[in-house]
Amino acid sequence: MADDAGGGGPSDPLAAAAESGSLWWFGVVLSIVSSIISNLGVNIEKYALMREDARARLAAARALVRNGARRLPLTPVGEDSGSDNGYSMKPMTRRERRAQAIRDGKPRPYAGLPLWWAGLSLVVFGSLGDFAALGFAAQSLITPVGGVTMVANVFFAHFWLKEALSRIDLAGTAAIIAGVVLIAVYADKSEGTYTLDELIVLYEEPAFIIYAIVVGGGSVALYVAVRQIEKIYAAATVVGATGGLQRAKSRRYARFRSFHQFVYPTLSGVLGAQSVLFAKSTAELIKASFRGANQWTDPATYLIALCMFGAIFSQLHFLAEGLRRFDAVYVIPVFQCWFIVITIVGGAVYFKEFRDFDADQAVMFPLGVLVTLSGIVVLSQRRAPPDAGVKRRLRAAMLAVRAAVRLHRAVRGPWFEPTTPA
Repeated sequence: MADDAGGGGPSDPLAAAAESGSLWWFGVVLSIVSSIISNLGVNIEKYALMREDARARLAAARALVRNGARRLPLTPVGEDSGSDNGYSMKPMTRRERRAQAIRDGKPRPYAGLPLWWAGLSLVVFGSLGDFAALGFAAQSLITPVGGVTMVANVFFAHFWLKEALSRIDLAGTAAIIAGVVLIAVYADKSEGTYTLDELIVLYEEPAFIIYAIVVGGGSVALYVAVRQIEKIYAAATVVGATGGLQRAKSRRYARFRSFHQFVYPTLSGVLGAQSVLFAKSTAELIKASFRGANQWTDPATYLIALCMFGAIFSQLHFLAEGLRRFDAVYVIPVFQCWFIVITIVGGAVYFKEFRDFDADQAVMFPLGVLVTLSGIVVLSQRRAPPDAGVKRRLRAAMLAVRAAVRLHRAVRGPWFEPTTPA
């Protein structure tokens, strides 16, 4: 770790306090507040996706009536309309085709939803707070403490997004909170300052190289697996009467459904944990620069920052894809717990944060991790409400009947009225 050479001025007491770990409590408070803000942003993203899904279903129902009316002749038979089918048609541009698809019930991508971007801004703001918190305490302490937002997640998802909340959800959430408390109490609270040269040495450690191979290889394997499952999922869907996607009874997809909803938050959590590791490294470089040794003259510093942003983007992408398909009550806890566990492992391997553990910490800290994992297992048993499919089918049937009535009224136009004999 960097020494105090080059330091001076009024910033020394604060830097010394941060290095000694006496400001760990400030990092904990900052992490809790930032995590709640991020959780609110994630639920806003989920709400935006739900609104878009509802809009797409309504647009699909309207498109059925509109497309049915288009099949009728717009001019009397025999009148010259300038085209073979009675009305003029010209090729649509790519932009017009995309707009027409949206009007016909195709959901817009999440990046095209303004409300989703509002949620993302809160996620980014909370992430900046988490980033600042890493400058005051070890990542194995800061990240697990953020798990207390599971309480906020349950509140937002149940009372705002109107997602069902069962006893299993409460039990899993309680286990996660208990594990987080144990982790926070027995985590390493010492902190130091690293220079770029010292960080590079840590990156070259054999233990970290093994960690990078396992995490990188596992992430690639999960990505390949989810791509294959998406193909099975696409084959197991059919276009319903209202134009919306209705899942067919596919035994093949049913075998992978639990893994499907598990892999998205897992990928997001694992890759997000790497963003914490790179963010912690970046925070250390900023601290060292404030102490008088500028660390931003070497391209390696910018490479570390670039890796941080790449990991953050990957985390947000897979989290958004998981929230589009599955309930936030399931996706967010699984993401958060993988995020916590892999971050702890990364801190232990890279920054050697367990090196100074005493006997109590060596027992209670892993126990906290196991309790947190038990919460993941409990929450992974969550299923969609049994009547959800019935409600969707009933809604689709009602929309189809309504569309048929409107189409019948449209067909009974003036050209079909019986003529009265003179």
